[in-house]
Amino acid sequence: MSMAKTLVLGDKPLAESEIQTTLDLYSEEKPMRPNLPPRKLAEAAVSVGKWYIYSLSAAEMSKPSEPTIRQDSPECDFYLVYIPFTLHPSPENKYYQDVKFFIGLANKNATAFDLLPMKVNVEEDVKETYVLSSNFKFQGVEGKAKAEGKAELGYEVQFKNIKPIISAFGQGENKFYWIYQSQKGHKVFPGTRHVFVVLEVPHGIEHISGIIYYEGNMRYKWFKEWRSKETKSDYYPIEWDLSAAKHLHE
Repeated sequence: MSMAKTLVLGDKPLAESEIQTTLDLYSEEKPMRPNLPPRKLAEAAVSVGKWYIYSLSAAEMSKPSEPTIRQDSPECDFYLVYIPFTLHPSPENKYYQDVKFFIGLANKNATAFDLLPMKVNVEEDVKETYVLSSNFKFQGVEGKAKAEGKAELGYEVQFKNIKPIISAFGQGENKFYWIYQSQKGHKVFPGTRHVFVVLEVPHGIEHISGIIYYEGNMRYKWFKEWRSKETKSDYYPIEWDLSAAKHLHE
């Protein structure tokens, strides 16, 4: 995948060629015998897309006519990590109430400098544009600012629609996550979601390992009554080769 100056993101399911792995979201049923492990019941599935990693340079992210906001540090390096994932449709008698996407890194000094999306408070379809500027932070761009050319600083990410309420947590930590949820009684619809991490690591680190996994709640119909059940996925190991990262604007 080539990262253009502007990346426009939609919610269509990932193509097979773009899928890294597919994980079951399952609930656990307690066995009749106390010495037996819980029984896993598949409730839904999520496909994790291939991730893309790009090295960041403050000088490259700045306009030639403007001074660099952030100076490149000899003590740490910065990378942009992009991960898409597709929530697959659930059975007719079930729906997603909320979904949590977790990333945990083994190196405690490898942390999330910034996360995107960070906070989305509206539930209806909205179009949002963000710019990754030379301070390596994502900034929302309004239509007027974009028209005036202020969105030209750095790298632009445009979400065609963001439907659920989204909150990100763990900025500055080596474990971070996003929560996708809807108002009470509403659904989190299936489709593809997109997350970005500005990763800060000590200078010279070439490989990062960790895990990703999902948790959430499913609503299901039990006769005439709607109930909730907890779901989760197994851990999936990640290995990020930072030495192979391309420059963002290559």
